[in-house]
Amino acid sequence: MAELTYNAEIRFRTKEDHEYWSSLLALSREAYNKCANILDSNNIHIDLRSVHKAVYDILREEYPTIPSQGVIKIYKECISAFRSVKSNGHKRHKIPEKNGLSMRLDKRLYSKFNRNSIALCSGKACKRAVADIVGYDRLESLFVQYTTADPLIFMRDGRFFLAITFNVPDVPLYDDNCIGLDMGERRFAISSDGVMFHDKEYNKRRRKLRYLKRCLQKKGTKSAHRHARKLSFKERNQSTDMCRKIANAVIQSTLASIIVMEDLSGIKQKTSKSKEGFKRKSHNRRMCQIPFYKFKQILSYKAPLYGKTVETVSPFMTSQTDCTTGKKEGTRKKRRFYCKNGTVLDADWNAAINIALKSKHPSSFKMPLDGTLRTWKAGCKSTTQSYISLPAVTMGAVQAHSHQGRG
Repeated sequence: MAELTYNAEIRFRTKEDHEYWSSLLALSREAYNKCANILDSNNIHIDLRSVHKAVYDILREEYPTIPSQGVIKIYKECISAFRSVKSNGHKRHKIPEKNGLSMRLDKRLYSKFNRNSIALCSGKACKRAVADIVGYDRLESLFVQYTTADPLIFMRDGRFFLAITFNVPDVPLYDDNCIGLDMGERRFAISSDGVMFHDKEYNKRRRKLRYLKRCLQKKGTKSAHRHARKLSFKERNQSTDMCRKIANAVIQSTLASIIVMEDLSGIKQKTSKSKEGFKRKSHNRRMCQIPFYKFKQILSYKAPLYGKTVETVSPFMTSQTDCTTGKKEGTRKKRRFYCKNGTVLDADWNAAINIALKSKHPSSFKMPLDGTLRTWKAGCKSTTQSYISLPAVTMGAVQAHSHQGRG
């Protein structure tokens, strides 16, 4: 079951309800931080029963205005945070802390949830606080198509919002074919079909933000640090937007149901030093600017909505292997890979084909007759031909190999 989440502003009909929920969210933030401190200081085993015994009575006594179901949602959120810390393998970690004003709702905390409004609990007994949902056409169509899960209410700049989660049924896979996707520093992604996904405008905006941040860091004042932090948020939002656009483009560019990527977890640490043991400073700076994990996360939740799935394989020797023979043959010279049989390919294209061949699924590669590598442009729905031209005469061997696939 896939999920879609959309944010919609809500407006309470009375001033009393607005003030009540403002104070309730502030109290829930305090209760969350207190619960996290209790769990960390007492070394309580992170399971539902132990946590309930340790914190429920304390939170109910100290925060009597928070409903009982709200307290349960608070310590369940703490359990999720501690389990995430444990699964990430952090030995020395900070205590999970909530800074924003938000609260996950429970069925007992809201009722009459529809496209136009939602009835929430209020400070008065046997009375609900009705809030109108400021929506749009897309939100109305989602209410018609899918069912909703428990929403999240949060406050930002004095306004209330509702993060509405829709349950989307899984779309069955169309076939068992796959494509490979090679991620890079200079060019963001290249598929085994010979399509390059690269957003030059995003790189231009990012370079400008990086320059402004360096200037503010040299200045060193409090206002400069505050402004630099805002630029960091802006850079993060632009990276997320770029990842979403390219994820949509990758999904729409192929009919294959399986997208195979390299498992790049820990790649920044593994490649931080050269073979001689020297630290690669410029390489590390470039690697820290590439949102590999964010792109994989976005692609993984978008693909099931279109009847596709994402898998990962080991990146070992994908760039050094000849895709025509499957062995460590051929020669790589900068952006070109010269195969043993005379085929000339873009080096990243060759790596993408090897990634697809590493999977256990049949793979077919679309090689243009003129041997050109196509490029995707931001804002365009279709791919356009790029300026990288490869010899068309030597494509026959790879085309014959690509249609055989691998079972």
